Amino acid sequence: MQLVKSGRRTGITYGRVTAVEGVARLAYGSLQRVIRSVITIDPRSSFEPVSGPGDSGAWWLDADTLQAAGLHFAGSEMPERGLALDMQTVLDALSVDVATERVWAATRALTDRISTAPLIQAENSAELISA
Repeated sequence: MQLVKSGRRTGITYGRVTAVEGVARLAYGSLQRVIRSVITIDPRSSFEPVSGPGDSGAWWLDADTLQAAGLHFAGSEMPERGLALDMQTVLDALSVDVATERVWAATRALTDRISTAPLIQAENSAELISA
């Protein structure tokens, strides 16, 4: 699967999934952690970066459908590689869902109704309220 993300450090990067449902053992200072549901992402070609400091938290998207595939949390330079948590696992842990087009359409309709409501100018001209 081909993926794309926009990281703070690396900007827009592309990668390919090379492993799923992995386990990573990482050290954060003196803390040792075992992280499950890991997706391994390698660059499309050997000279492209896929991870850099500050990219953590970026979403890896399926390059064809733009559906969320993973949440970037780590990477390495030798070899160049990114690690992401499986997005469904993250969403389940947080008890949230990603808004779909149907949800966005309903939100846009509500926003359009609010933004077209007539405005009433208060006595203080800097203060506007919606009717």
